[in-house]
Amino acid sequence: IDEAFNLLAVGGAVFADSGYAWPAGRPVALSKMRSEVGAGLRFGLTRSSNEVVLRLDVTYRLEADERDSARWVFTFGSGQAF
Repeated sequence: IDEAFNLLAVGGAVFADSGYAWPAGRPVALSKMRSEVGAGLRFGLTRSSNEVVLRLDVTYRLEADERDSARWVFTFGSGQAF
């Protein structure tokens, strides 16, 4: 939506992410790579002087994490992550 109520632009995003970090001096273990998929909404404040973007994302972890059993993650923030 280009501009709702002359206040904000609404958009969406679909994404996938994978990554792995390992300690220095240890071999890489790709079996420990973690991945997630997600979707989100973007709200651009069109009347803002510095083009603020608010984002609301929901992601799903594809692998279980032994430290945290929650697979669904909800995040809210401003600006773009990248």
